[in-house]
Amino acid sequence: MSIGTKIKQLRRERGITQEQLAEYLGITPRAVSQWECERTSPDISQLPLLANYFDVSADYLLDIDKARDEAEISAFLDEYNRLNNLGRSIDVFELTASIYKRYPNDFRVIEKYVWQLYQDPHYTEKPFGYVVHKEELYRLCQRIMDECTIDQLRYSTIEILSTLYQNDGLYEKTVEYCEKFPNTYYETRDEALESFYSASDTQKYTEYVKRNITAFTEYLAIKLQKYAYNVCRGYDSGSDEKLAVFEKAISLIKLIYEDGDYGFCHYILGELYISAANQYAMKPDYTKAAEYLDIGLDHARQYDELPELVKHTSLAVRGYIFKKSNVNSGFEENDVRRELGYLATYGCYDGVRDEDWYRALIAKYEPYAKDHK
Repeated sequence: MSIGTKIKQLRRERGITQEQLAEYLGITPRAVSQWECERTSPDISQLPLLANYFDVSADYLLDIDKARDEAEISAFLDEYNRLNNLGRSIDVFELTASIYKRYPNDFRVIEKYVWQLYQDPHYTEKPFGYVVHKEELYRLCQRIMDECTIDQLRYSTIEILSTLYQNDGLYEKTVEYCEKFPNTYYETRDEALESFYSASDTQKYTEYVKRNITAFTEYLAIKLQKYAYNVCRGYDSGSDEKLAVFEKAISLIKLIYEDGDYGFCHYILGELYISAANQYAMKPDYTKAAEYLDIGLDHARQYDELPELVKHTSLAVRGYIFKKSNVNSGFEENDVRRELGYLATYGCYDGVRDEDWYRALIAKYEPYAKDHK
């Protein structure tokens, strides 16, 4: 960032006009304007006055510490991802709030801070973080939209803004911001790169097409799961429609991963099988419920026990590598512990919790349940 841009930024943050700054320095407002347009720069003798006026160091004005700052922000982003992967939400929040105080003008930091305010882990019941911090969220999101030129950060901000408007009942604004996203699933970075490399680099094309098959399989399976929950008929009596959609999602994953090299899809399969088990329990068909619970919990166990890197062997994704540390988690416990915790709250099993089959199933997986990943 140039010194002129720094001066403009500091002046605006403090609500100072060009005329006020010029008067303090004994120069014309036009001279200040020339600095901020990067046509000229302050004389070296003016740096101490500027630093004193804005209460910053001369090094800050000259961006001398830029390399150090970049290294610190890069280290923050790495630690942010590591803690997210472990589900340590409080630590992520505190880390982000701390770095934001040091770098309140770096849009990468602002975007992470905005998400932490939105899902503030200190508020686990109403009012949630996005209500408590609503005014600051609007302010910071609007700043990103007005000043940031990094598309990825802008799209992330649009996601939050559209939800804030929805929560406030401003549905036209919600739709307006949702429509700022690309029109189709194919208008994404990875799809564009796949298309580009298809005509120029076979190795890169193969890498991207396998990545996209993997991502789209996961996305479609989760989409089917949500469809079953929110659209299909029958909620508290066991729904054949829901079961049919869960089975479609399971079959899709098995179609792509014929070798059983599921990687992240172990997690999705665990969710799908347990969701289906719950429907069977509502019918009630406890024989099928027990079968599907066992399969679902075993997928949760296998997901927990995955190594850091999984190299796929199934035909359509052969050679693609799943990296477990890239997965963000909202839970500090492992997947088996999380699923067992949910099972303890499901009313569809209240009448059978003391039966031998249910107790044996819980006992089978309890040794794999860990409070920390």
